Amino acid sequence: MKKYTPNSNETIPGVTFVWSDVPEDENIIEIGETVIFRPPCILYHGVKIGNNCTISHNSIIQANTIIGHHTKIGNGSNLERDLKIGNHVSIHSLCQISKGTTIEDNVFVGPGTITFSAKRIRHGRDFPLVEKGPHIKFAARIGPATTIYFNVTIGRETAIGAGSVVTQDIPDYKIASGSPAKVVKTIPGDELFSKS
Repeated sequence: MKKYTPNSNETIPGVTFVWSDVPEDENIIEIGETVIFRPPCILYHGVKIGNNCTISHNSIIQANTIIGHHTKIGNGSNLERDLKIGNHVSIHSLCQISKGTTIEDNVFVGPGTITFSAKRIRHGRDFPLVEKGPHIKFAARIGPATTIYFNVTIGRETAIGAGSVVTQDIPDYKIASGSPAKVVKTIPGDELFSKS
């Protein structure tokens, strides 16, 4: 794991580091071995990227986001701050992943997916902002152009149909689709990632 700080002499071609006025031990970017960057990319302070990842063109990874090993981030995706993203995850192109989202290992997120971390839009108002991003569990598959709301959990190995709007929790091993998304059936045995 290689560490970069505002005082580092070394940079990565085509990658912009964004530093903040935070304590010195937080103003670090850590990057594992054999990470491929397809420029331009932007990384904020506190980002940690594991080994053998690919970060594609025009991607932005905001502060304190942790990405596991063998994970791919597609073109033009914006990963907001304080994310936890597992190993062997594929986040396709043009995704907007909101603050505080957790994505477990082996998840596929289809292109154009949007998540929300706030229950209400506060823009210019004084009410308290409550934020909690979605939790997408192990080996779930999210179809293209899906919208996932505040504090929703998508179950283990669950599949969400393209264009769905997920407003409530979806149980493990289910297929859900629609707006709002509803369970339509159980994942067939031959599609299970694991038998556990």
